[in-house]
Amino acid sequence: MFMSQLSEKKRQDEYNTRLASAVLKAEAAAKEATKNKTLEIAMTMLKRKYGINEIISICSLSSKEVLKLKASLEKG
Repeated sequence: MFMSQLSEKKRQDEYNTRLASAVLKAEAAAKEATKNKTLEIAMTMLKRKYGINEIISICSLSSKEVLKLKASLEKG
């Protein structure tokens, strides 16, 4: 009986580990998608001649990120 309980505990621990890993991967993917969408919105705002401070405020990006986007937009 004791071995059976240990075996079940081990299976449950392995399941929980796989589940936690899947959740972390899903959260990372969602965060990346959100970041990509935010950068896309910021790029559109730059194209429409919004000010850098407006973009920083609305998109919650750093000035470094916005200036980097602006430089890439100017390069073509």
